[in-house]
Amino acid sequence: MKANLAEVFESIQGEGLLIGTRQVFVRFSGCNLQCNFCDTVASRHLSSSCLIYLQPCSKHKVRPIKNPISSQQLLQVIADFTAPWISFTGGEPLLAGDYLSKVAQQTHSMQRKNLLETNATLPEELDMCLPYLDMISIDFKLPSATGKDLWDQHKRFLVRSSAKSCYVKVVITPETRREEVDQAVQIISSVSKDIPLILQPVTASMDDDRADIDTILNYQTRAARTLTNVRVLPQIHSCLGIP
Repeated sequence: MKANLAEVFESIQGEGLLIGTRQVFVRFSGCNLQCNFCDTVASRHLSSSCLIYLQPCSKHKVRPIKNPISSQQLLQVIADFTAPWISFTGGEPLLAGDYLSKVAQQTHSMQRKNLLETNATLPEELDMCLPYLDMISIDFKLPSATGKDLWDQHKRFLVRSSAKSCYVKVVITPETRREEVDQAVQIISSVSKDIPLILQPVTASMDDDRADIDTILNYQTRAARTLTNVRVLPQIHSCLGIP
C-alpha cells in the first residue's frame, strides 16, 4: 500500500493541546479544501518526492524519496526518529485513510502515540483509523475561510472523534464573523461542553492580516459561557522559526 507524502521531519508541536512536545510530523500531499489562510499551500497538490529532514527542528539536511511511498518505507523512516508522538498532518491525511490506518496501527504497536490533524470533513474515513489514534486535532473550517458550509460534516466528525481525546481548533482571521464562532461553540456543546476549543489567531506577515486581539478575547469570553475549556493559542513554531 502506497501514498503520496510531502515531508517527514521531527520538530516541536506548535499548535493545540500538545504544544511544545517533540513530534515526528508526517505530512500528506493533497487536500479537499482551499482555505484562505493555509500555511502549507504546497501540500495541497501531489508532489513527485517526499522530503525527509534528517535533523530535528531544521530543514538543512534532507533526503528525498520518490513518491508514492509504501507504508513499510514510511515506518522505516519514522523508526529513525525518537520523538514519542507521531503527527499525521497535511494536506488532509484522511484522503489516504486506508494507508493512514495501516501506518497508525504499526506506530501504535511500536508504543508511539498518534495524533491526527484534520480538517474534519471526512467522518466516514475516520472510522478505520480511530482505534489507533491517541488524540485528534479537529480544525473547524469556517465559511469565511473556505466559502463552504461544512457544519454538518464537522458535527458528524466530532461525534465520532469524541470517543477519543480530541479538541477543536478555529483559526481566527480579520474576516471571521462572530456568528461563525458561535456556531462552532454550539456544535461542540451539543456533543460535549468539555471538549476543548482553541482559538488560534492566524499567523500573518503584516499587522493588517492579523485579527484584532480585543475581538479574539470577546470570542473567548462568549465561548467560555458555554464550554469549560476555551484557550487562545498562537502558532509557536512560527515564532521560533522552526518547521
